[in-house]
Amino acid sequence: MTNIALELDSCLRTLDPPRAAALEQMVRQAIAVSTGMENGTNSADSHSTTVDAIWPPGFLEQIRKDWGEEPFERPMQPALEVREEW
Repeated sequence: MTNIALELDSCLRTLDPPRAAALEQMVRQAIAVSTGMENGTNSADSHSTTVDAIWPPGFLEQIRKDWGEEPFERPMQPALEVREEW
């Protein structure tokens, strides 16, 4: 085992069951993200699922249709305000 695996194992042994389960879930999610396999799909599919969960079906397509072919250009941002130090 690597040092991180030993540290994780040691930590899991000291936590109460709900906290240990939560940590285990977080580690599994981190592994899925790092390998590009979230929820059994690649990260591009997972992103689509996330977008679909946030916006109603067809919402983004309708926005694009309403926007038309006019390009979106973000104007230059002004310089940050310089404030006196306290």
